Amino acid sequence: MRTAHEPEKNFLALVFALVMAAFAIPVAAQSTDQSQPSADTDKTPVGSWQTTVLPVPEGPQFTPFPGLITFNSDGTLIESDGANASGTFPPPNPFCNCTIQAIDNGHGVWKKIADNQYEIKIIQIGVNLSDSTVMLTNTLRFAVEIDGNNDRFHGPGTFRLTDANGKPISGFAGPEQIKAMRI
Repeated sequence: MRTAHEPEKNFLALVFALVMAAFAIPVAAQSTDQSQPSADTDKTPVGSWQTTVLPVPEGPQFTPFPGLITFNSDGTLIESDGANASGTFPPPNPFCNCTIQAIDNGHGVWKKIADNQYEIKIIQIGVNLSDSTVMLTNTLRFAVEIDGNNDRFHGPGTFRLTDANGKPISGFAGPEQIKAMRI
């Protein structure tokens, strides 16, 4: 048996269902995995990567070293590498008559330069362990390309050490390369 309020209840139920559906659409859209671009968009480096920096034949020779880079969506990044992790360099060293502490966690920026290609710039510092003054800055630059699966990148780069006044330190610059795997 129908009551006088049944059409009103049905209308309220419809309004309630529409309001809930309107709220559910944005929630459902937000629950999709935002960490990976869809197949129809460019690859991006946003996320964390396990890296290896390697020497090249025409550059200074060194043992390849591991690291990590996390790319943020705002174009900034933070990195840490195995070459600087807790490294101290007592005298005699080529930089000063002091013990230098290599400071890990370089900071930097990245930007798109072409489809699936990005430029990366990272700054690291080294300080005098006795008074915490900056003794040197290491600037790393890479031009990398992300592969078709969006899970690896590689590319050439350079490094350059400068003193506290920004003057290049002789013998501490050159080409290198980087390769990385998304983690």
